[in-house]
Amino acid sequence: MSFFKQTITTEITINATPEQVRRALLDFASWDEWNPMVNQVTLGDKTPEELEPGDEIGVNFVVLGDMAAEVEILSNTESEFSWVGKLLTGYVFQGRHFFKFTALEETGVTKTKFVHGEDFSGALVPIYFALSSVEKSRKNYINLNKRFKAHVEKLAL
Repeated sequence: MSFFKQTITTEITINATPEQVRRALLDFASWDEWNPMVNQVTLGDKTPEELEPGDEIGVNFVVLGDMAAEVEILSNTESEFSWVGKLLTGYVFQGRHFFKFTALEETGVTKTKFVHGEDFSGALVPIYFALSSVEKSRKNYINLNKRFKAHVEKLAL
């Protein structure tokens, strides 16, 4: 880890196809049912599937004490959805949040390797992780993954 950079990466296998997993992730109206970190996402005049790199969406971070922020979409493809959020400028604090969907074939059944994480950078990274340890943050991501898996698998039945 660099003094001003930190990455958290987690993964879980979900018993659903990558298409089903992506569709559930882009159903922003359901995030408050399973996401303990973000309870609301607001869009402009596009549907989630229409979001393109450079578009901005509003995100309410429960994990940060109900902090609302605008984030910029970096990727919205069949295999990844990601955004970047910045505090003042990227030099102060920046988080590139990502969700990746990869097909796993197991005995003729398609499952999804769901990779979820964030690349943090900026001058405030050491302070952020001094206040909230890397391990505590990683546990939050793992908890989100488990809840999302249960949500998706319930939908996929």
